[in-house]
Amino acid sequence: MKTKVNILMGLFFIMFGIIFLLNNMGILDIYLDMFDIVALINNYWPLIFIFSPGVLIHILFFRRKRNDKVLLVPAGFLTIFGIILQILVSGKIHGFFWSGFFISLALSLLELYILGDRNKKILIPVYLFAGVSLLFFVLSASKPGDINVIQVIISLAFIAAGIYMLTKKRNPFVK
Repeated sequence: MKTKVNILMGLFFIMFGIIFLLNNMGILDIYLDMFDIVALINNYWPLIFIFSPGVLIHILFFRRKRNDKVLLVPAGFLTIFGIILQILVSGKIHGFFWSGFFISLALSLLELYILGDRNKKILIPVYLFAGVSLLFFVLSASKPGDINVIQVIISLAFIAAGIYMLTKKRNPFVK
């Protein structure tokens, strides 16, 4: 029987594995003075306080015999948003808070769809949040004056229409 210590140790290894992976990718600059706890919390608070509870909820979800699929939404959101916030806090990427927020919502609902009952109604907010995330990403990735918002909205409408045409069951105009 696994104890809470095993769960916490597993969570600890996952958290530091991700920190080192992000450091190797050049996204984080690791400052590892283990005796300077304040500096660690200042630099890695998203991983400690947001990402870690998300991973813990995932572990608890997969370990339970009676799966409460509703737990996947906060677990996925906390896990993904913790990683995105850590990248933003590291200072390597700026201005993508809102796109990260909405893509975290979209991916957590997509996780619920994949691991849950595959209810198609869940895909509606997934597409909505992913589209809003894409819009915020495009708006924050460009300099003011570089982008025409109307053109972005028209482009997103064409993309949404194409996805709708590809995913619907049959075409009502063709007999």
